[in-house]
Amino acid sequence: MDFVNNLPVELGESIFQHLTFEKLLECTLVSKSWNTFIGKSSKLMKKIIYRFYQLNDRRFYKKEYKDAFYKSQRMYQHIEIIKVSQNYIEEILDMFRGKIGNVKTLKLKELHFNNTKDVADFIEYFEPTIEEIELDRILVNSIDEYERHKFERLKVLRILNIDCDINCSSIFVMCSNLIELRVTTTSFTIKYKRPILVMLEQNEKLKTLELSLPLYHMILTNEILEENDEVVFKLNTFIGTNRYTAWPLIDYDDFFMTQLNSLEKLSLAEVNHLKNIEIIFKMPKLKELHLGNVEKFNMMNLTLTVNKSIEKISFMDMNNRHNTMYAIVCAIPNVKEMKIYSLTQYMMEFMSKTLKCLRNLKMRTIDAQDLTDPNLFPQLEMCSVEVVNSDLDDHMWSIPVENSSKLVQLILASNYLILH
Repeated sequence: MDFVNNLPVELGESIFQHLTFEKLLECTLVSKSWNTFIGKSSKLMKKIIYRFYQLNDRRFYKKEYKDAFYKSQRMYQHIEIIKVSQNYIEEILDMFRGKIGNVKTLKLKELHFNNTKDVADFIEYFEPTIEEIELDRILVNSIDEYERHKFERLKVLRILNIDCDINCSSIFVMCSNLIELRVTTTSFTIKYKRPILVMLEQNEKLKTLELSLPLYHMILTNEILEENDEVVFKLNTFIGTNRYTAWPLIDYDDFFMTQLNSLEKLSLAEVNHLKNIEIIFKMPKLKELHLGNVEKFNMMNLTLTVNKSIEKISFMDMNNRHNTMYAIVCAIPNVKEMKIYSLTQYMMEFMSKTLKCLRNLKMRTIDAQDLTDPNLFPQLEMCSVEVVNSDLDDHMWSIPVENSSKLVQLILASNYLILH
């Protein structure tokens, strides 16, 4: 009798989790009970990703790899196709004929298609069960007219790193059940933005939205908010990536007001208006905040609403803007985790006294002269510095353990240095 028949799922996961995809695939061939056991574990099934990578010649197909694929009773749930020549797309589909039926996630990266219809036809093959699609750096020569598909089970859509006016967003204009939408671009002008606008207008279940800031400015600000169209979704997460250097500066006020009582995670590559910062700290459910470029702010009279819900925060270097930094620290009494570029001695002393709940501090770098106070952050549990230069290293080693702060001890430990 197979030992897996009476094996608890949690114990089996701890046994099998170190195996590679290929070895897990072979395990599904041992017996029906092994195949069934692996299929019951969502953790193990997520590791079984059938990945095609840089397929340019037939030597890619190892005989045992292909045989295991055909013999396996397991219906594949996760497929990745990366840097594959266009000539092999149809061959890949041939391998999956009869094996499709339970594919949930599909990732295509750095592929080149003749037109959007070819992309749509390829994705349509997985449509009955597909729940998550990611298209990263997909190039198409032209946009063609074709019958649109609803992709009714599609919940997550990522169209990433668009670097030309022609893109694949038009394929998904019929989707109306999205809970996550991410569209990022390396370009500041996207000619075909209408499909993205349509998706934003019809997906009222949307909870996570990521847009490059140029897209945010063109679509949310200009097309939706200024035309007084109702924002149908209430987001839990909004991410604005890629700094927007074009004029005018982005103003989030109107958009933030539509999401004021729902946002739990907010990440912005840049903030251009002081009033945007003030609105952010009035969000009652906000737990995680990431601020990028805020270097324009150094307001002497900045006062922020105390936000007791924020537990995690990260922001860029504001060493020369103590007034802004001071206001932010005073407004986050319950923060547990912080990531920042660097901190001065003055600000560390102030934070050490003010942020009693802080347990995890991450810094890009730090000046050795700022570690002289032995009472810094006694409540910390973790602290790491990404760049430990020779001056900092020598300084920490020169301090006797009994006279060093908890901060210094944690930095030494996180960099695998033994206390002397």
